Amino acid sequence: MYPRLFIYLTILCALLTACEKDRTVPTPDATQAIGFTAGEETTTTRAERPLQEYGKEYREFKVWGVKHTEGNRQDGFSSQGTMTDMNAYRVKFVAGTDQSTTSNTDQWEYVGQYNQNEAYSQEIKYWDLKAPAYRFFALAPYTRNIMPTISYLGADGNEATEADAVKSYFNFHFPYQFSYERLNAQGETETVNPTQKDFPLYSDLWLSDNGTEPFTIPGKTDAAGNALTIPNHKYREVVKLIFRPTLPRVRFIFQYPENATPEQLKVLHIDHITFTDKRFVNDPDLATTPVKGDVGLRYPRNTVEETQFSVNVGADGRGQLVMTTPYEDETSVHHNLANKDDWGKWYYVLPLNLVNNWDDNGTPDDPNDDPGYTPGTNGYTAPAPYVQGPYVLTARINGKYKQCEVPKAEMVWEQGYEYTYIFRITDLQISFDTRLVVYKHWQAGVSQNTEW
Repeated sequence: MYPRLFIYLTILCALLTACEKDRTVPTPDATQAIGFTAGEETTTTRAERPLQEYGKEYREFKVWGVKHTEGNRQDGFSSQGTMTDMNAYRVKFVAGTDQSTTSNTDQWEYVGQYNQNEAYSQEIKYWDLKAPAYRFFALAPYTRNIMPTISYLGADGNEATEADAVKSYFNFHFPYQFSYERLNAQGETETVNPTQKDFPLYSDLWLSDNGTEPFTIPGKTDAAGNALTIPNHKYREVVKLIFRPTLPRVRFIFQYPENATPEQLKVLHIDHITFTDKRFVNDPDLATTPVKGDVGLRYPRNTVEETQFSVNVGADGRGQLVMTTPYEDETSVHHNLANKDDWGKWYYVLPLNLVNNWDDNGTPDDPNDDPGYTPGTNGYTAPAPYVQGPYVLTARINGKYKQCEVPKAEMVWEQGYEYTYIFRITDLQISFDTRLVVYKHWQAGVSQNTEW
């Protein structure tokens, strides 16, 4: 089982006291406060770090809690009877505060935190046991400027007003560019790539109508033909939100002979490194690799659906993708990178299996934006995943240029995976073996570099 990152919403019994200052007054059957705890599933081989230890920025996350007031799973939950009960709530890790309030579990607190998006001090929230259903989702780390838009669809599947909508969605959008220029601390222009911090972790949708049967996703089946479902939960249970990475990531590593002596490695120098699609080496103007676009995340607001991703690349979003920095860290037996700030280099790339799939309304974007679209019976259909060519690594080893090719079958980058390409350096030559490709589900904050 792959390690997964979790956020647990833990429900605690709360006795209301006269000193509690809340705008929400619980009904007689809603006297249980909602509290949060952040942790991570353990595996049989190791125990992972809790969220707050991933870095300072992961000591806060942003959560949305949605309560339904109308409808049920058989007839559907009304879009108009759906309210955002916790809007972009800020949840903060405060060491040493475990169980200090009715809403604080495992040192995570939201009551009294200033909500920058709503401009008020957050209040305590209680479960309403009469509510037909609840749903939760979250993003980590907490980022003030990330807020969703809400889209509405009518019975015909087209965009509608809120009053006429039968379906509604929360939509997030994250601009992506593989490389861009910025000013550094010295005021100099430098070219940089996106990092993990530029794209939040997102959670699966947590859904409950306080029943026992799972929610069946209409029209969705797995490879065996079984209906896809979303687990159901009980109110007052631990609410478990599974977090996932937004983008795949890629790195390449140089491997040196095991019997190489320190003296031999000391005189080895590798520079002028490029790792790119072989088809465009001689003419980068012909490159069609997706390098710029919009990454969309859509949560259903009142329907039973999967959380969906969209990756939309326009005509100006194609170009040459070139990686130049090998992955090195403190465990590397030889360093070509003199600056330690360059160590630990991962390249965050667009998931090629999702390029130009859907827009916020669940339909392909304007086909004029990209030549990859083909006509379909209902307007347009999404194209097949973008297929890269073989990649070629070129490097100068002690003054002499060498090349090595990676088959195109190994250059498939899908969401939620990390890809490691290992090149062997022997006798001033570069070699590659497909057995050295490592691809797996990746996890924020965990290097997972034990495969070579």
